[in-house]
Amino acid sequence: MTRSSKSAINPKYSIDESDSKYLTRYERLFNILFYAKELPSDLYTQMNMSHDNYRKAISILNQRGLIKKISKDGAIGHILTEKGKNITRQLDYMKYKDCITDNTEKHLDILRRKRRRQFAYLYALFDRAGIPYESFAKPPITKVTISDNRIYFYTALDLKRMLGIEATVFMGSRLLGFFIGRGKIIPVYRTNQLLKTFGRPEALIPDLLKRHFTVQVDTAVLICESYEAVADISNQIIHNTTDEGINTAHYKYFYIFPSDDGFLSHFSDLYTNHKNSEHHIIEQYHVSTSDKNSKGRHRTVHGTGFINGVPILICSGNINLVKAKKFIRDAELTNNICYIVCLERDKGTIEAITKIVQVKLIIIKSKERSSN
Repeated sequence: MTRSSKSAINPKYSIDESDSKYLTRYERLFNILFYAKELPSDLYTQMNMSHDNYRKAISILNQRGLIKKISKDGAIGHILTEKGKNITRQLDYMKYKDCITDNTEKHLDILRRKRRRQFAYLYALFDRAGIPYESFAKPPITKVTISDNRIYFYTALDLKRMLGIEATVFMGSRLLGFFIGRGKIIPVYRTNQLLKTFGRPEALIPDLLKRHFTVQVDTAVLICESYEAVADISNQIIHNTTDEGINTAHYKYFYIFPSDDGFLSHFSDLYTNHKNSEHHIIEQYHVSTSDKNSKGRHRTVHGTGFINGVPILICSGNINLVKAKKFIRDAELTNNICYIVCLERDKGTIEAITKIVQVKLIIIKSKERSSN
């Protein structure tokens, strides 16, 4: 078997831990397949693998009778055959034994397949980002230490198995899993270009997690394909551009991350305290954070404060869409000018969601942030 193909001249992803994780492209595909249950036909777009190499690898695994094509409901992918499942009896693949269930093919409706395909995209991303998601690479969920410096990904199914009968409240939830580590539990969702509104089950997740892990769960992450998708979905949330209207599932902090190289920067921001950076901006621009104006009258503060009476929102890290929505909608309703401070990487997203607002952007350069 040949080593995973990756262009040394112009790789699609500059940040990629998966190249050192696997010896062959077959190992990589099998690892994702065992955990996700299906390989989408376009999974190569989330990996440092060309379409030709992906197609060749799939073709060879097909010829060996280890996987088979599935095209039900128009979605093309590949799943394990019985022969493919049986390779877990071989020494090199015994670690995947807990991934094999008897009813894998009994639930191939499009909704379950869409969920499995979203997991495949996530696992390809986590391979590149170096986030452990395999059961043999992380502690059992019942023994994981939240304060551990390492961050692991656990699936919603891991949570359901731990909760037992209580897990029935999650019927209909779109939760795929959550990050655990560095003192936090962060629910994780994924979509491509469009976001469907969150239902009642999502509001129950934080309380259950808090009860079992005794830690506040107020932050959620939605992962999508690109910065263009981040802007599109942010618009859906802030401006209710769909018939249903989009909510943020009652989370206090709701972030949208791309699954390209920008992911690691956003992921790192989840675990970085930006108070010093925000305080530096407040001092530099003489921002008043009081809820009273110069005449002592009370005023509503949707953002961070005011510069000479003009509202300002400071995003020294990730853009919290819960806060940004209140700030931008208030600016629209009052037709007032406003300031938004954001990182250079998030400029495009801010511009996309403030097209009908008179906004003055203040951009934080990466060097400025690192010096604070």
